[in-house]
Amino acid sequence: MHFQVNDIKQTVGAHTKYLIALTALAILCVASEAIGTAHSVPLLAGRFIACLSLLIICFAAIERFIDSRPTHENVHLQTGSLKHIVLYASIILLCWLPILVCLYPGITFSDTSGQLCQYFGNPPEYGAYCIKPGSAFSDHHPIIDTFIMGMLVQVGMSLGSANLGFMFLVMVQSTLLALTVSRMVCFITVRFRWSTKAVFVTIAFFALLPMFPYMAASPVKDTIFIIVFINFIIEFAVVMTSAKLRPLQILILVILTFFMILTKRTGLYVSALCLLGILLLNRHAWKTALISLLPAIIAAGVIFPTVAFPLLNVSPGSKNEMLGFFYQQTARFVRDYPDEVTPKERKAIDAILNYDTLAKRYNPAIVDPVNHGKGVDVDPSKEKIADYAKVFIDQLIRHPDNNLKAVLAQESGWFDLSQRYQTAINFDMAIQPSNGTPNITRPSWIRELAGRTVKTLNSAMTSPIIGLLCAPPVYTTLIPLFGIMLGIRTKRLTRERLLCLLPIFTSLPFLWISPVSDVFVNLEAFRYTLPFLYTAPFTIAFTLSQKTVNTTAAGGQSCKKRLVQTVNPAHQRNSSSPH
Repeated sequence: MHFQVNDIKQTVGAHTKYLIALTALAILCVASEAIGTAHSVPLLAGRFIACLSLLIICFAAIERFIDSRPTHENVHLQTGSLKHIVLYASIILLCWLPILVCLYPGITFSDTSGQLCQYFGNPPEYGAYCIKPGSAFSDHHPIIDTFIMGMLVQVGMSLGSANLGFMFLVMVQSTLLALTVSRMVCFITVRFRWSTKAVFVTIAFFALLPMFPYMAASPVKDTIFIIVFINFIIEFAVVMTSAKLRPLQILILVILTFFMILTKRTGLYVSALCLLGILLLNRHAWKTALISLLPAIIAAGVIFPTVAFPLLNVSPGSKNEMLGFFYQQTARFVRDYPDEVTPKERKAIDAILNYDTLAKRYNPAIVDPVNHGKGVDVDPSKEKIADYAKVFIDQLIRHPDNNLKAVLAQESGWFDLSQRYQTAINFDMAIQPSNGTPNITRPSWIRELAGRTVKTLNSAMTSPIIGLLCAPPVYTTLIPLFGIMLGIRTKRLTRERLLCLLPIFTSLPFLWISPVSDVFVNLEAFRYTLPFLYTAPFTIAFTLSQKTVNTTAAGGQSCKKRLVQTVNPAHQRNSSSPH
């Protein structure tokens, strides 16, 4: 009995910090789910106990599972044979194809509609979309994405119609997405020598879950970005862990960094944070990081907008996109404490946000009504922003709970386990072109089928069978957090692996300040999760795979041979051992 008591004490002591983290997560999950609804204290307590118990059981079960299933890491291997990349991509694309056809010619998000309108000669939209009058384009959504999508639609229009042009864009994007996730699967398969079963499960994850074919059918800046981002994290991992680098490897990483920054604005901040992280985690790699990342940061973040914007007559995006996170908290203060707003504070707020309608425009779940409302200054001066910052700080000091409630309401979707991915259908472009081009519209003969397809996808994602796999918090919170905790607990998350995961983990802060997180409120929340949804296998591999001695000496097997052994056990039995 004495041994058992001591054993229990040691177990609890060893897991104390993880229990604290899981308790905090359970509180956050329950609070996020309870936002906007009335719940009794006993009910909330019961939900907390149930949530905490579930998290602890999952943590213990995963820890036990990974301890019983070791894999082998081969640090300097490359990404796998082209044959297997194409094979896996073909399987994924074939599984997506029926849904792509049913959703013909594709899903036109409002952002994409506006970008295509601009490409085909329509003036940029008013408000936050264009702050420079007379511009031909707006960089509110990255101009490089506008040109990529516009050119592909234009090429496809040569087939006979704008619908065919958009479908051509959808098929090109779907093919690139399938190849990209296939390359990632091959990379982690080879590096960690995943079993055949693990490979098939991962392929099925991408091929069968409804989120992936829907986003493949939805050209938007986030899907273009994710194609670049996945290739970036692969090359980043290769460069950061290779003992000997070839100039071509560095050049590829420079190019990918350049396009990662241009295809989505957060790419610039992720690249900069990766540089900082490398300095903290591995100073020996600092020079390599400077050579690989800094030129692209300067070229895409400074030189490109300075040179290209005037040449193409591009209006820069609004500063309000970066400030919306703070505006939302101010709007809640104005709504809940109007009597405490001084005349000076009101003047500073009104100069940017139109004070008179601010409280009415406030929606706890989404920033857009506050950010883009009538009378909002979309290009505030530095003086206005400085005056507003003083007001924000003063109000934060007076009522910090107000700011906490505003942030939690806005970002609750990333922690609310009742959330499920949702899809939607549209019949025409969300923004109609004033000159009539491109005239993308869903044909009447397929509208009913498209509607039924979306309804079926939503039913599947809310079903008990695969519902949990379709919950955004699984990818935005549980996998990163469990990966870190279990990786530390099992000593598998080495400094080198953490270095490889920097692009994913440094993306999290930008998710937490997103303008919306509730997928039931706005589908934009779906798009914001893509860097974590698509890279989930990568995160799991680098945090939880067994750490072993590197076996890739000069006489080791080739990358292609190891991949063949992984997907064909018979080949492995008939070949000699690598050790």
